[in-house]
Amino acid sequence: MAFRPCRRYKPRYKLGVRAWTMGREKYLIERDGRYFARIVVPAELRRILGKTELRQKLGPDRKVALKKLPRAVADLQDQLDAARLQASEKAQTPETVARLYYERELARDEQLRFGPLAEDSIVEQLLGRAIRPALLDKVRREAGGGSLAAVEPILDAMIEAGDVVAARGTPIYLEMAKAILRARTEAVTRQVERDGADFSGKPTDPILIDPAPVVPTTRPLSVLGGARVLSEHSTKTLSDLLPMFQEERRVADATADEYRVAVRMAEEHFGTPKPICEITRQDILAYKRALLRLPNRYTMRFPGMTVPEAIEANQKRATPYPTLSPATIRDKWLAHLRSVLGWCADNGIIPDNPAAGVKVDEGNAFREPSRYPFTPGELAKIFGPPLFAPEVPFDTRHWALLLALFTGARSSSELARLRLDEIYTEQGVLVFHLAGASKNVRSKRIVPVHDELIRLGLREYVQMLRDKHETLLFPDWKPKDKINDWFNRTYRHQQGVTGKGKVFHSFRHTLKTALARAGVAKELNDLITGHADQTVSGTYIHDQATNMIVAMAAALNKVTFDGVDWRAIRL
Repeated sequence: MAFRPCRRYKPRYKLGVRAWTMGREKYLIERDGRYFARIVVPAELRRILGKTELRQKLGPDRKVALKKLPRAVADLQDQLDAARLQASEKAQTPETVARLYYERELARDEQLRFGPLAEDSIVEQLLGRAIRPALLDKVRREAGGGSLAAVEPILDAMIEAGDVVAARGTPIYLEMAKAILRARTEAVTRQVERDGADFSGKPTDPILIDPAPVVPTTRPLSVLGGARVLSEHSTKTLSDLLPMFQEERRVADATADEYRVAVRMAEEHFGTPKPICEITRQDILAYKRALLRLPNRYTMRFPGMTVPEAIEANQKRATPYPTLSPATIRDKWLAHLRSVLGWCADNGIIPDNPAAGVKVDEGNAFREPSRYPFTPGELAKIFGPPLFAPEVPFDTRHWALLLALFTGARSSSELARLRLDEIYTEQGVLVFHLAGASKNVRSKRIVPVHDELIRLGLREYVQMLRDKHETLLFPDWKPKDKINDWFNRTYRHQQGVTGKGKVFHSFRHTLKTALARAGVAKELNDLITGHADQTVSGTYIHDQATNMIVAMAAALNKVTFDGVDWRAIRL
């Protein structure tokens, strides 16, 4: 019987090869409404390419992107192949290129001094002795300043002669040029020494010296983790395996950044990156104990310090900074690390997940919330003069604060990604479709537009942006978190809103609280704020005659927010 794929599967063509998938195109990603071809750069090639992934733009249209995808992938594969050639045995490292240059320069100097034509070159030898001290000072200054202009022609000539394989402008090319710059200083130094009849000089730069032989460790891998080696990936580190994990999981950019930080923090705690097969449960438990002593925002408070260094520096302070909350440790840093290690176990890299079951036991004691809703008095300050004075035209900041309050949307993961084509009328109700939300499936939801936003001119603002051919509702939100950082660090302090736990995310808590106080049912409250799903099974409230969107709009418009005189704004 011929194979007939299930209807939910559809054919995919990749570089002429037919495959059956769940509708996902390998190497195709979508970011902010635009499509890209993407290939993760293997760990061994990242030093050459200077990147962890390669991308090529495919445009905003998915159908067109799918047509361009095979060619784009082929181009990216060509770049990887070129890098593999650079990494092959025929290619040189910066160290070997530096040594090749150094040896040739000394050989040329010996030929000039002692070769068959040495007597004929006596004038050239005398001239060299006269100018070499000044030349040595010059090359030392160039080496100290990192100026590559003098050595790039040397490297280009070596490439042209076929002695070196490198493409101009690539990271490996620059590393080779820097290596030649160091070797050039050593070569001129030897020549000056020889001018003084000293031929015993040896290079002192480590780049020209063979490294000392590595003494085998008394605890070889076969003892430490040999029993846990299941594949060729078992001896790789967490940072080596993270790109493979992220490519399969297809996590959003914000979440991918958190995974990278989680891996970096763990490896900082370990001291040196450990092979995945050597990470034990005791290592994870020790890491958990370290996180409980780690000051929050340690990279900002102790720039350049690792996790152990920041812990030590914080403990030496007269008044140590607050440490990470147990919830942050449990739900973010330990959870992300557990996910990566669990993926390794599921994919046959290690036999089990050493982080499984490791969590922070908070007990049953009362815990103060980290975020609080705004009070009516604080809302009056936030939505008052001078920013919200009558006749002040609205810009990105005004609408960002208004939408944060009336939608309860998260800042960088929802509001910053909201596209103009995600604002439309559904069943007679103007809605925001938060399709770009990244936290979880429930976060991708429809939120009705509050009548107050329409009165304040949201429709007109959206049309103005469309006339300018913008694609995002908040094109000024970039760089990342520009608006909420402005609110948290500047605006709220200017307006006298300085209470504990009062930040941009408090708008979300404020709407959640206001919905409850307005008597809105919990089911509707959760649908509006993304704490319940809006799948087919969740698109109707208990009254089957009342559509979800209409019911949500009616519920949302019950909220008025005491303390703010909305009629006084933009009169």
